Amino acid sequence: MPTKKDTAQATPTKVPREHFIPIRRVDLLQKACDQISESAANELRKVEEMLVSTLHFEYHRELERLKIAYGPFDPDADTRKVTALDAERKDELLDELVARLSALMCRANFTKLTRADLESAMQQASHWGINLSVDFDLFDRLEVYYRGEQTRLKRTPRRWFGLRKGIKVPVELYTRLVVLLRIKTGELVPEDVDTNTVHIKAFKDIPKLDLEMLLPGTRVNMSLFDRIKLGFSLSTGIGMTGYKMAGPLVGLIAGATSTSAMIGIATGAVGYSVRSFYGYMQTKQKYMLTLAQNLYFLNLDNNAGVFFRILDEAEEQECRETLLSYYLLAHHAPAGGWTVDELDAAAEAWLKQHFGIDVDFEADDAVAKLKRFQLLACNESDRLVAASPMEALRRMDKVWDEQFDYNQKTESPCPEPTSPR
Repeated sequence: MPTKKDTAQATPTKVPREHFIPIRRVDLLQKACDQISESAANELRKVEEMLVSTLHFEYHRELERLKIAYGPFDPDADTRKVTALDAERKDELLDELVARLSALMCRANFTKLTRADLESAMQQASHWGINLSVDFDLFDRLEVYYRGEQTRLKRTPRRWFGLRKGIKVPVELYTRLVVLLRIKTGELVPEDVDTNTVHIKAFKDIPKLDLEMLLPGTRVNMSLFDRIKLGFSLSTGIGMTGYKMAGPLVGLIAGATSTSAMIGIATGAVGYSVRSFYGYMQTKQKYMLTLAQNLYFLNLDNNAGVFFRILDEAEEQECRETLLSYYLLAHHAPAGGWTVDELDAAAEAWLKQHFGIDVDFEADDAVAKLKRFQLLACNESDRLVAASPMEALRRMDKVWDEQFDYNQKTESPCPEPTSPR
């Protein structure tokens, strides 16, 4: 049965708007193309192709950097370690890994949870009736990031007297959650645990009150309901056994009761105690099974696989922001262009109108990418005006060509052979 503390936590809070646009890039592009002429749509698709190719190349570079930084700590690596690293160098690489991952999570619209956030969530018991305790001293490094908050009606709480029918309660969830952790070397760590590795895991739809179930070294604490139930059964059994043993015990002292009868009664008392303890172990096993099942179905990726997932999501997000901004400036803005705030408002209104989503569009980031890819025309009034599609393609082709410029800076050491006369 939920406690008052649980019930208080069940009250949903107002979820802030997200920067993340939960629409596939291809769907966003198709919706934009449906609103313009066929020739203009073909031009927009070409701009999108150049944009996607350039961003993909940039993110591929970042993926390679992350793989290099994570190499010494990857618990799933099947390659041999050629160079031995000392502790100081490993700490430097770990700092670099965390810094790169943190920057990537920011680009993918994730937010870092502070130590205070984690401790606050772990002090509460969820509506499963499961309460876990976590020893933070076990971790040498612990980083937790989330993206998206929502409230769902789920999980019927247990009721008294075996009644199964209950009301569904609102449960606050993190839509996406990423955990990076490294176990600290110490006496409490089992010998088979490699403390040199760093584990990275991605999950979906994790209740805020169940964050501790994602961390190793957690201990199951029985809920108040199960403690009362177990204590009531045990005390009742001991009381009844004591009551039944009182008469025979007096008889044994007086010589009226046999020793075998007393042994039988004592055995019954011990058996009842064993039964009560077995019930406790069954309850604990049920909790652990619940945790295992949920971790199985809510896990998205592990270790190096997390990089591929988050990089892809960050790349897609930047493509959506930049493509939508260019489309709105090219086909909806007046000839004099828009300010950044006007672009921000137009993008939010367009997404609301066509997809029914309410997001906090990051116009500043989108404009920075438009400028970097030279997709804006010059404007003395400092307003945003989109370059024409053909001019945008020409400029982006130049940006693409400059990704490698070795051929422009050096002369060929081998001149072209001339044809004999």
